[in-house]
Amino acid sequence: MELNIRFINAGVECNHEPRNRGEKELLSIQIFLIVYVIWNVCVFMAMGRDKRQAKLHRRRIPEANLLLMGTVLGGIGLYLGMKYFHHKTAHSKFIVGAPLLIFVNFLVIGFFYYLGNAKLNLF
Repeated sequence: MELNIRFINAGVECNHEPRNRGEKELLSIQIFLIVYVIWNVCVFMAMGRDKRQAKLHRRRIPEANLLLMGTVLGGIGLYLGMKYFHHKTAHSKFIVGAPLLIFVNFLVIGFFYYLGNAKLNLF
């Protein structure tokens, strides 16, 4: 499968095809990191929104949903949102859960990175 990336800058097109597998892997890692950061910003904003809704006595985001967002590789956003907005800081499941989710998130990322780079010689 060929990967073809097109850059359009000021009306000038430039086709760039990765030369080797390492360049394709680097591109995949960069895309993953961009998506990872965007997702954690979304989780951070969800914590801020929930804090604001709590102050206004409006409908809130359920705790289970916030924890689920943290579980799905959003542990950093959950923890930073908790600290920045001083939100859910008295709930033990967040005090213990957010740092634990960061650890689990990194384990999952490391596991998939290892699987992607492991050369299994079974036979």
